[in-house]
Amino acid sequence: MKIVVISGIDGAGKTTQCKALEAALIKIGIPAVRLQHQMPLRQLAHRLAWKDGFKNAYGVFSANTLATIGLLEFLQTLVCQVSLGPENGVLILDRYLREIRAISIMSGLDDFKEFDFVADKFPEVSKEFYLKIPTEVAVSRIVNRNMLASGKEEPRYLSAYALSLDEQMERCDNVSMIDATLDAREISTNILSQVEKMVHV
Repeated sequence: MKIVVISGIDGAGKTTQCKALEAALIKIGIPAVRLQHQMPLRQLAHRLAWKDGFKNAYGVFSANTLATIGLLEFLQTLVCQVSLGPENGVLILDRYLREIRAISIMSGLDDFKEFDFVADKFPEVSKEFYLKIPTEVAVSRIVNRNMLASGKEEPRYLSAYALSLDEQMERCDNVSMIDATLDAREISTNILSQVEKMVHV
């Protein structure tokens, strides 16, 4: 299967575009599946920490441990999906190694030896899109979706995540940068056009 990643910070429209691409590809006869990966071991770590009165698992486990666990879970799910899927199919993800690295940096990870060891085992991405959006626009969208109470301050993580992710993406030559403030249908058409060409090469 070919792997397509549509990434961006919260509020950039990742889920909308992933769903749109999956539906559009299936409609034109290209097998496609959107991978919604879960990380039960990381979730278990957080639950255990909460049970003992910690704010989250970072109060108990190192950023290195949690990042490695998350990567291994993601890799296992990914490899199973790729091996079981049709050769001419498309696997659609809303995050990949750059996004996970950016989140790990924010969480305090400063030694990437284990991270990079696991990351090297990941399948190569066929096409990656980055939905770039100003933080204030993303926050407005989140508020409008009722994910935040109206008038609540900008999530503290969002600006830091945007800066970290922007830095990761600017180092890459093979990422298609897309203005996420454009009309969603225009973005979907652009992404579909590029993916369709990639599939037929």
